[in-house]
Amino acid sequence: MSAPEQPSALEAARAAGRAEAEEIFAGHERAKAARLEALQQRRQEQEAARRRLAERYGSAREKAWIGDPNGPSVDPTRLIHAFLHKADPFSPSPEMERSPELEHADALAAAHMISVARRDARNLEVNVMRQILARGVTWDELAETLDTTAEQLRDSVRRHGARPETWTVPTGEPE
Repeated sequence: MSAPEQPSALEAARAAGRAEAEEIFAGHERAKAARLEALQQRRQEQEAARRRLAERYGSAREKAWIGDPNGPSVDPTRLIHAFLHKADPFSPSPEMERSPELEHADALAAAHMISVARRDARNLEVNVMRQILARGVTWDELAETLDTTAEQLRDSVRRHGARPETWTVPTGEPE
């Protein structure tokens, strides 16, 4: 081969770098796909838990809702209360007396509902705080009301994926 036809060391390094970058990106894509699959699996488990508790211990309305794919979602906190009510021997009710005895799977379903209720509460908290701040309440006022500091409040919101630095803040407040 003549000199112009031989790949230069620079071209060889570029090709090796491209191959390495492609492998890195492929690894990131595989990891992202695995995380997505795990989230989808958890969501399916949570919905199965919601269905189990609603069908076994829910009210007549909740039992109807859980069977309707277009019906409203059954509140996880309501299902946790139903589980507790069934578990408490000192609060009998005719409706709960007719329901099946609690099983290990019911306890796991209740644990799933705790997770769902926490997620729902965090989403609600972040959305309400965003609206409160958009209406002129400062971070300091909000923090004082919630018995914390503005920085702790911002950190708490960030931990759950929100970006409070992008929220509408009243003018004149330092960020």
